Amino acid sequence: MQASTPAKRKPIVKAAAAKATPPPALMTLDQSREEQLKIFGEKIHAAMLRKQMNVSDLARAIWGTVTDYRGFVVAKNRDRAGFYVQGKSYPNEENLKKLAHALDLDVEELRVEKPAFIVHKKAENPNMKLTVMASEPNKALLEINLLLPTKGALEVLELVNRFIGRNLAAETVVGVTPPTIS
Repeated sequence: MQASTPAKRKPIVKAAAAKATPPPALMTLDQSREEQLKIFGEKIHAAMLRKQMNVSDLARAIWGTVTDYRGFVVAKNRDRAGFYVQGKSYPNEENLKKLAHALDLDVEELRVEKPAFIVHKKAENPNMKLTVMASEPNKALLEINLLLPTKGALEVLELVNRFIGRNLAAETVVGVTPPTIS
């Protein structure tokens, strides 16, 4: 007769010395988004340690549970909660409030200046970058620093003009008469 394996116990996270983070009012404007996200993640982690929660517990407290494809009941949005704790993502206002409530904190204790975050940056072409601001998720900053044929550059400019509803004239370049696109 084989002895049954004891049920796995949920690990208890031992409290570590939490790093002191400045309150949002003391944060400087020149802090990079990575620093802001790191501070945010550290705040969540410290609160989780105080409550002896793991990431699944946090996600479950915020969004509840779902049944996965294997039939197991799991914490909903566990990966999202993990990204918050790791300082890789910053929530929208609604989720920030839910997060604060789950951790028994005031929203202002968790809040940091809304960091911009890189959504897409091609490693093979560091001259192009797309940045989405957390404060305006429906808008993006597009940076292109490429030497293109004039016709291609004018086509890109024309496309941008269609989206913004203004005419960014190529004539603003001193001494250059732009060719017509045909």
